[in-house]
Amino acid sequence: MADPWSDSYDPSAKTRFIPVELWTGSPWDGVRTINLPKADLHFDGTNKHITGPLEWTDSIDGTTRLVYLRYTARDRKTQRFAVREDGTGIGRVDDSRWQREIQRGESKFPLGLWTQGETRVYPIEAFGINNKKPISLPMQVTIIMENIEHRYAGNDHCMTFRWRLTIRERLADNNAYTYCPGKGLASLDDD
Repeated sequence: MADPWSDSYDPSAKTRFIPVELWTGSPWDGVRTINLPKADLHFDGTNKHITGPLEWTDSIDGTTRLVYLRYTARDRKTQRFAVREDGTGIGRVDDSRWQREIQRGESKFPLGLWTQGETRVYPIEAFGINNKKPISLPMQVTIIMENIEHRYAGNDHCMTFRWRLTIRERLADNNAYTYCPGKGLASLDDD
């Protein structure tokens, strides 16, 4: 049987299919669909734990969706992640650090078919905790695919992308993330 991670990359087109399993560190069967595989993983060398998918109810509009729960013990941070409606990424819909309750539109990790060097921009909509009204705070995430297929720290088929957050047209966050099959997050370069 062929290695699904090798088959996810097309070197002639410099494209790669990125499944949720690369983010969760779960095994992947090679099927090119955005599934929500079961995850209950503690990442090596980190204090992060991902579980899911779990049902979560959006307190703004009452809809129930499937999310992954990521807990970071060091700073007691709890985050909920959902796949975007367009399937091009998975992003936070709730974060214990925020002064807002719900966020829509973010992509924290790319999903689906991406090309080496590709850039995508995701506008974010946020809602207040108490009044449940939209927050007029123009925010957007930009993902730049820096290295779509490479070897990292002895692991094959890794991927590195840049994640930028702008708030009111000012750069607020600029990180490079490396993910590897079976590992999930392998490296974070926080600029």
